[in-house]
Amino acid sequence: MHYFTKRWRYLTRALNVYFRIYEADPAVAAGFRAQQIGAILRLTPLTMLANAVNAVALMIIFSDSPFFNYVALWVAVLSCIIYKGIYAWLIQRKHPTPERGTPARALTQRHQNMLRRSVPFGGTLAYSTFYVQTAADAHITC
Repeated sequence: MHYFTKRWRYLTRALNVYFRIYEADPAVAAGFRAQQIGAILRLTPLTMLANAVNAVALMIIFSDSPFFNYVALWVAVLSCIIYKGIYAWLIQRKHPTPERGTPARALTQRHQNMLRRSVPFGGTLAYSTFYVQTAADAHITC
C-alpha cells in the first residue's frame, strides 16, 4: 500500500507542476487576454458556420423522428443566435472598439450592454441543446 501512496503523491506533484496557473505581471496578462479576445472575434464566422452545418445535419438526421418539431424549434432558435452573432461581428468590424483615449464609463456601459444582450442567447442555446440531447437520448432508448 505504501508503494501506491508514494506513486500517487509523485503523480499529483508532477501534475501540479504542469497544470499550475500562469503568473504574469498585469501588463503582460492584459495583452494576452486582448490577443485571446481578438482570436475569438476572428473565429466568430467560422464558429457560426460550424453551428449552421450542425443544425442542418440535425435536421436531416431527425427528419423521420417524432422529435423533429423540437429539433426544428432548436434550429430556429440557433438560426436567430447565428444571425445575431454574425450581425454583431459585422458591426464590430465596421466600428472597432474604442482606443485607450475613450472614457472608462463609456467602455463600462458598452460592456454591460453586450453582456445584457449575450447572456440570454447563450442561456437559450445551452438549454435548447440540453433539451434536444435529452429528447435524442429518449428516442434512442425507446
